[in-house]
Amino acid sequence: MKKVVRFILILICALILILCGLIIYVAAYNNPAVKTTVANKAFTQSHNALESENYDGDYLMYWIDNSKQFFATYVFPGAEKLIKGMVTIYRTFHSDEPLEIAFMPVSVQEMLRGLDYYDPTFGAAFYDGTWNEDFDHEEALKKIDCPVLLIQANTGYLADGTLDGAMSKEMAEVAMGCLSDGKYLYVDSGHVTNLEVPDQFIAIVEDFFLEAENG
Repeated sequence: MKKVVRFILILICALILILCGLIIYVAAYNNPAVKTTVANKAFTQSHNALESENYDGDYLMYWIDNSKQFFATYVFPGAEKLIKGMVTIYRTFHSDEPLEIAFMPVSVQEMLRGLDYYDPTFGAAFYDGTWNEDFDHEEALKKIDCPVLLIQANTGYLADGTLDGAMSKEMAEVAMGCLSDGKYLYVDSGHVTNLEVPDQFIAIVEDFFLEAENG
């Protein structure tokens, strides 16, 4: 029973962390600086898919066809051709199951699985700004009165000056300044901390819950 409760708590916290990261993405979007973050690449690609005459409604396949640099960096050059074939085969024999493409980094596997369910109208709403209409994100953060954990992983800048991360240290400081009961932790990891350093992630989440419960 304890293991079940622990799993549920970790799952809830993971969802909360994802939501917080999304809020911070959104909070920055009205600022032109967000145009220089890696997030805008995803938003732009979502918009382009919906505007393209060649988009047939299968966003995962569209994304694979237009992400050669991603696969060259995180798998190997030309991997998109092999992966596209693997996706087609898996869907043929497992049409009712979540996508499972092995033999590549876990973060890439999760990316493929998530994009198989992704609706590009979501990203397009960030691209054109409609997601943020009539909503003050900083004020929303200020109204949160429960403990909040903000985990920030490694960030850097690509050759073209694009921020490679959800937020810069300065953006994180702005978010923390809006929270009445926030805790900030830096983790030496890639973007997907719960997959790349799972033991450390679980320990951080458990400690956070214990502190909140005892505090």
